[in-house]
Amino acid sequence: DLFCIIEPDGTFGQVNPAWQTLLNWTPEALRSRPWIEWVHPLDVDASLEVLGNRDISPNSRYFNNRYRHQDGTYRWLSWSWCYGEDGWGYAVGRDITAQKQTEAILRQTQERYELVAEASNDGLWDWNLNTDRIYYSPRWKKTLGFETDQISDRATEWFYRIHPDDRDRATVAFQDYIQGLTPTFELEHRLLHNDGTYRWILSRGACLSTADGQPWRMIGSNQDITECKQANSTLRLTQERLQYLLSHSPAVLYSCKVLGNYSITFMSENAAAIVGYHASEFLANNGLWTSRIHPNDAPRIFANLPKLFESGHHVHEYRFQHKNGQYRWMHDELKLIRDEAGEPLEIVGFWIDITEQKLSEIILQQQTKALQDAHQRLRFHVENSPLAVVEWDREFRVQSWSKQAEKIFGWKAHEVRGKRSTDWQFIEDEDIELVKCNMSKLLDGSASSIVYQNRNVTKNGSVVYCQWYESVLLDECGNLVSILSLVQDITEQKETEAALVNNAELLRVLNEELVQSNRDLEQFAYVASHDLQEPLRTINSYTQLLARKYQGSLDAKADKYINYIVEGTTRMQQLINDLLEFSRVGRNGKPLQPTACDGVISQVLDHLKIAIAQNNAVVTHDPLPTVIGDRTQLIQLFQNLIGNGIKFRGEKPPQVHISATHQGNEWVFTVRDNGIGIESEYFDRIFTIFQRLCSRYEYSGNGIGLAICKKIVERHGGHIWVDSELGVGTSFNFTIPCV
Repeated sequence: DLFCIIEPDGTFGQVNPAWQTLLNWTPEALRSRPWIEWVHPLDVDASLEVLGNRDISPNSRYFNNRYRHQDGTYRWLSWSWCYGEDGWGYAVGRDITAQKQTEAILRQTQERYELVAEASNDGLWDWNLNTDRIYYSPRWKKTLGFETDQISDRATEWFYRIHPDDRDRATVAFQDYIQGLTPTFELEHRLLHNDGTYRWILSRGACLSTADGQPWRMIGSNQDITECKQANSTLRLTQERLQYLLSHSPAVLYSCKVLGNYSITFMSENAAAIVGYHASEFLANNGLWTSRIHPNDAPRIFANLPKLFESGHHVHEYRFQHKNGQYRWMHDELKLIRDEAGEPLEIVGFWIDITEQKLSEIILQQQTKALQDAHQRLRFHVENSPLAVVEWDREFRVQSWSKQAEKIFGWKAHEVRGKRSTDWQFIEDEDIELVKCNMSKLLDGSASSIVYQNRNVTKNGSVVYCQWYESVLLDECGNLVSILSLVQDITEQKETEAALVNNAELLRVLNEELVQSNRDLEQFAYVASHDLQEPLRTINSYTQLLARKYQGSLDAKADKYINYIVEGTTRMQQLINDLLEFSRVGRNGKPLQPTACDGVISQVLDHLKIAIAQNNAVVTHDPLPTVIGDRTQLIQLFQNLIGNGIKFRGEKPPQVHISATHQGNEWVFTVRDNGIGIESEYFDRIFTIFQRLCSRYEYSGNGIGLAICKKIVERHGGHIWVDSELGVGTSFNFTIPCV
């Protein structure tokens, strides 16, 4: 029970814990307002009237009213109230809500039965168990299609009309009730109608017993429930069909509340097959639906829901998290149900999983974008291609004519579009049959592509040679749609071919003359250098004799002239030897064969060991490959390059490094030094015979070493070049084909 003490000002002074248990209000909350403000508005006046006069006797008051619960509902309370001499009120209350509800139900039930009894069309019966006679009301007889005088008061009128399949069950039901084995009598069975059909009848009855408890009379009613049975059967079949359709449908049907978090009130059983959650899980968890919408979609979905209340219908798509954790795309279509007053009552709708459709849309969008990009690129290439692009239909009418076609033939696209090639002078007369023959092969399917050359006439009347690349374009059924032509203007090529044919013989003759000239030059260089040796030796010998015999006997000027003659003849002799050596590179070379470059470098270092020691030089090399070459010439090549690195040194001791890298089908060798370097303007000049960049008084030599290197490299099928920075060093690079 509730107990409270009310202060004179009408506020709660004290309450027991039952207040919070029953009404869920804390004592602090109750004390915040006068007690009368917690009473239902319809009960306020009656409550104040009972408690208003404190002077009447007796002091105790008894009354009922409704108190507001914390959830907003009201509870019926029965009060016993009295006032103290100090003006304080003392009250005890008891919850009579259930009693009030029961009273209301009983009152409502009584009203209903009174109405039913007044308006009932059921057939009534009154069975005297002692005489076995039954009174059948007119409605009872009419239910079975009989007039009042067509049925007697014998019990057999009823029992003989019971369907054979229901007769035993009906007999047992009557006997069990009369014997007190069942508390009530209620029987559904079939009775034979006057038209020969059976009607489903619901019989209800009650017994009257004697003072000693023996039943002597049974009164009841029969209700025709045939239509109800048929409706139930139809309903059952409909439910079974609906259940089957729902369980196998791709659409999940649902209904939800229109307020709060839109909690689910119904969910079809196929939800588990679509989203992994069973219908019972949605019904048990009010927030399941809203919590599983993708975070990126939820704001949009809830922002658009008011549209449903405006139009009564709304469709949206969003991602819903499947029970397995993956997100599935849902098509959600909602309809707002309103009550008779037009107020929102419920939301009904259905989901369809459109994940595959969405993926297809994404793929289609990507493919469309790729196709658009490809079409744009193709259009760009067509418009900028050196090949003209022409498309013809089956009747050889021009469908498309690219910019390059306009450039080659002179006609603009709008001038030729829709025309056949025979509608204007486009093909040289002598080539028309060739073109027709090739086109017929494309039309009859004997060829899907053809390449041929013919002469075409341009707009200004000139003739151009063209190479045509013809291909057929087919539809998905293999039918010819159009013919695509790629056209290359080969006029210059044809003119060049003609010029080449005309000049071929001239080139052959010139080549033979050049070969012979090179032989003659090599022979001349050899003979000249060899034959000049003898007179030079003679001049040098006699000059040295004059120097030994008359040195000091003549004046100083004569001695100087003699020295000039000796030096000149010696230098001339060296130049002749160098020229002889240069001519031997191409004339006396040995056959090319596999040669290990590591062994070549070892031999070169042995030849240069005195120069290396005198200059404190350091010569290193990486592992070097085996190449196809002339070992003697390769030794001369590396010796010249390494020797230059030692000779043309700076202030620091010379450092020379040899390396090789594999690039494509050749080896690239590098001989790098830290010498004085070469200015870039002299990079080509240094490989010319007898070209020097320094005075012979600074560095010895005649400027033929690099020319020999170039000739050796070229004989081996490679080329040589230099990279250098003045004052830093030089790198000589050359290539030799791989083995």
